Amino acid sequence: MCFVFLSLLSIIYCYSTLLCLTAKSLHNNPLLFNFQSYFMGFILCIPFAVIVKLSYDNDNMFLSNSNIIGAIVFSVSLLLGTILLCKPHMLKTARNNLPIFFFLFIVIILYIFALDKTFNYFEIFVLLFIFLFYNIFYISRYKNEFGQIYKCYKDTTKIYYLIILVVMFVIVALLYQNIFSYFLQYADDFGVNQYDIAISLVSIVSAIPVIIMTISYIRYHLYHIVITSIFNFCIIATTLFLSISFFRFNNLALQKDIYVILLPIIIFTTFNISLKCYLKRSFTKWQSISMILTPLLYYFYLLF
Repeated sequence: MCFVFLSLLSIIYCYSTLLCLTAKSLHNNPLLFNFQSYFMGFILCIPFAVIVKLSYDNDNMFLSNSNIIGAIVFSVSLLLGTILLCKPHMLKTARNNLPIFFFLFIVIILYIFALDKTFNYFEIFVLLFIFLFYNIFYISRYKNEFGQIYKCYKDTTKIYYLIILVVMFVIVALLYQNIFSYFLQYADDFGVNQYDIAISLVSIVSAIPVIIMTISYIRYHLYHIVITSIFNFCIIATTLFLSISFFRFNNLALQKDIYVILLPIIIFTTFNISLKCYLKRSFTKWQSISMILTPLLYYFYLLF
């Protein structure tokens, strides 16, 4: 247990250091925020790469897809709901609403695919195609920013920073693997359903990078990039990592909670955020509270 606690502290330290530096650089150069939010989406998905590997090793589909969906519910509903409760006008500052609208489209497609309770190879390749299309479209739309980053990192001294960054990611992935393995062992020892652990506790631990990113960017008043980064993270998680998970376990039935409760929660919350962004309106206090209470009630139902 002590090792798990130290691993969590190490993950928090690594992400805090990285995200505070990126937030500071973005604060000094706001023109690159589209690139930063795109890049941040991949950084925040490191825990999903670990959990998909563990699900393959344990031959357990429920571990990966429930964890990914649970982390998205936590990020979009609970975390964003809390932020919008404190900063109700934050949506008016959003400069790039493309990830929000695109994620709404993706999650509706995902819900339609999930209605038959299984995923076939065609549906998996559709999700992968959407992932590739979004990346190509996003990079081509903001190619000037990506070109500036390429010129910046041609400097050999900054290549060393990239190497350090990769090493840090490897360390974080190994720490996450130890933490998730401990949770699974805990579930086996105490007779707890692995699905309940993955959808609640493991999902919240997987969302630690999103929480740290949110705190780091709000500290520099970068409210607009918080929204964009979270939805880029959700797009990558649902199209890439869910596809990888379903590719191995495509013939197994989904958990009922995913298509009855969790995906409708994500659709409802994302639709409300998309509508507010489109109309340039703020969330009311009660709308934000409802976003927060919805996943909390579900977690309470799982635990008790």
